[in-house]
Amino acid sequence: KYSSSSSSSSSANKRQRLLQDFMSSIDQTGEFLTLVEEEEVDEVKQERLE
Repeated sequence: KYSSSSSSSSSANKRQRLLQDFMSSIDQTGEFLTLVEEEEVDEVKQERLE
């Protein structure tokens, strides 16, 4: 049986792939896909993890 964390992680990855596929299909300039692919650090989240 899958643990809930791995299941939700897999589900989140699937949603992210679907979003990227959708964005690339409607994005004529590539600008939106670039924004989605950027790894932006959430400073508050990072601070709470430390």
